[in-house]
Amino acid sequence: MIVIDGSSSLRSSGLSQASRTLSDLVSSTASRRGTVSVVLAAGSVPRLLVGRTTSAARARLSLDRVPAGGGTPLVPALDLAAELLEAEEPQHRRVLLVTDGLPTVGRGGRHLPPRTAQEELRLRIGELVVDGTDVAVIPVGARSTSTRQAMDSLRRAGARVL
Repeated sequence: MIVIDGSSSLRSSGLSQASRTLSDLVSSTASRRGTVSVVLAAGSVPRLLVGRTTSAARARLSLDRVPAGGGTPLVPALDLAAELLEAEEPQHRRVLLVTDGLPTVGRGGRHLPPRTAQEELRLRIGELVVDGTDVAVIPVGARSTSTRQAMDSLRRAGARVL
């Protein structure tokens, strides 16, 4: 399961990097006869862009057609990813989060203050890890102090920051 941060802060370079990463991951997974689903965290609610595909072109095209911007509902996107992974055996539950780690929208589509949103994200990642889900984060976007602190927080929650 790949969760892509579609926030306006990642419009140019971040989404381009996410698109390349997505294409590489789908190709790699497909070569092992696996499938990938893609969830976009943009606006006030996340969306499933592609469900269980082995097509790198299909996954990349789905991301290229989506306008970035608005809020960043990372926790609701992780909730959707967890729901989609529920039927999988725990050892097969994997979430790759491509983000700058700076959410703005929490559960229920509420805009949250930055610290509150980051704490909610840290707690949700911790819950996923405790439930046996392998969570990895690919940091994208500006390499600011805020992004570094966010990645440190996600690492402390149990995510692998790549």
